[in-house]
Amino acid sequence: MGSAAAAAGGGRAMSGGVGGPSASSAAPGSPLESLESLELRGCVRLGDEAAALLGRLTGLRSLDISETAIRGGGLAALTTLRRLTRLAAGGLQTAGDEAWCGLLPALPQLSHLELWGGGAGGAGRAASADPPAGGSGPGGASGGEDLLLALACLGELRHLSLAWTGVRTLPAFPGLQVLDLRHCRLSEVWWPTGGPGRLALRQLLLAGAEVEGPAAAAGIAQLVRCSAPTLELLDLSRLVAVGGHRSSDADPWVASRVLAALADPWDGDGGADGPGTGPAPEEEGQERGAAAAAPRLTCLDLSHAVVQPGDLVLLQCAPALRRLSAAGTRGGCPEGAEALAAAGLHRLQRL
Repeated sequence: MGSAAAAAGGGRAMSGGVGGPSASSAAPGSPLESLESLELRGCVRLGDEAAALLGRLTGLRSLDISETAIRGGGLAALTTLRRLTRLAAGGLQTAGDEAWCGLLPALPQLSHLELWGGGAGGAGRAASADPPAGGSGPGGASGGEDLLLALACLGELRHLSLAWTGVRTLPAFPGLQVLDLRHCRLSEVWWPTGGPGRLALRQLLLAGAEVEGPAAAAGIAQLVRCSAPTLELLDLSRLVAVGGHRSSDADPWVASRVLAALADPWDGDGGADGPGTGPAPEEEGQERGAAAAAPRLTCLDLSHAVVQPGDLVLLQCAPALRRLSAAGTRGGCPEGAEALAAAGLHRLQRL
């Protein structure tokens, strides 16, 4: 899966096939009940029958079943693993939203979830479905809305990877620290609390994502604005704008608007103009102050994104920036170099 397979993880590996003769040792009362971490990534012959045996390992806290043959039906057997805090299940292409919506409510302690490259987002809820109590639901009739509603109920969730999936709604969960939506086609941002508010994101990965229409571009900019004080890594490489129903709907300056939002501190009401309605990106750097709106940002990837050379002056908002990638942009022209110098990035180590 390329970069999508570079999911964070670990855990203690356990050799041998779970579906083999030794799998019967997972019976109740066996020593395997004390097993806390199990990594089965890439065991392509491990299927639903083995998943039923995995469900007996009720002491598990970390489980990696990425790129196995477990299907949606097999996931139902994992509802007994209520102690799980980390589940890596990337590459399960036959596991759709219905299966995940059946499993996730049974895992209340889950804090780390990887669903990259699988069947998530392949089926959504009807547009007439009622939103959850206490907030509005994600809109639209497809793109993983049922799944997002299930994810919103995981109060301990901190790390979420949905890269290379059909999910089209970016979830602005207040407690989330890592959000990976690389190579997704995004059409909206969903605020479960009913509107923009302070977020806790430390890493936001949108490499290769397609942003559909100006509303989605404005929503992503607002999300970055609300996350600026805590962001440490922001990956906008190859971020592109695409049209919605009309090709003219595309906002080519989506990356520029995200940079402007990064430099614009969240004031609690979205600003006087509201998100996405201010001056053009090339004018914003001249109007906004040099306050350190993103004091923790150390890594920013803008490679092959559409940005204006003058946008680089906005990086004065990130004085701790150590690594900046602007390959494939106009950042290397004299105007870009001048803007970068004006940003005063004294801690920059890699460019």
